[in-house]
Amino acid sequence: MQISKAHSTDFANIHALLKANDLPVEGVNEVQGAYYLLKNGEKLMAVAGIEGSAPTALLRSVAVDVQMHNRGIGTQFMIDILSLANEQGFRQIYLLTETASKFYERLGFTIEDRSQAPESIRKSSEFTSMCPTSATLMKYIIIK
Repeated sequence: MQISKAHSTDFANIHALLKANDLPVEGVNEVQGAYYLLKNGEKLMAVAGIEGSAPTALLRSVAVDVQMHNRGIGTQFMIDILSLANEQGFRQIYLLTETASKFYERLGFTIEDRSQAPESIRKSSEFTSMCPTSATLMKYIIIK
């Protein structure tokens, strides 16, 4: 399996994977250069988006093929994505989740009060309209 940046031809498959995981697809194409894919041959296994300007990023649209859940693929993929974020100069990674806070806590994310989010995160479409106010804000600090 190999991680690569998404291309415009990948977005139909990205949308299908997100929908299969009951995640929204709104706004996904807006940051297409920041989407990373895990593929096994031509099969899309996982996706994650990183949007923002260093040092602060928003992790969004993280999904794993439903047939591959609970096999450790998501955990390893996230470790690799956080490493990529580090290489790009990101030091604070934020995300919003309604269902996966325990998963992200195991990776080192901490729950944050939404009022403490940086302005760049508060202005994102994820924060303002796509995720409900009940979604949990989480933060990961990359120590270089």
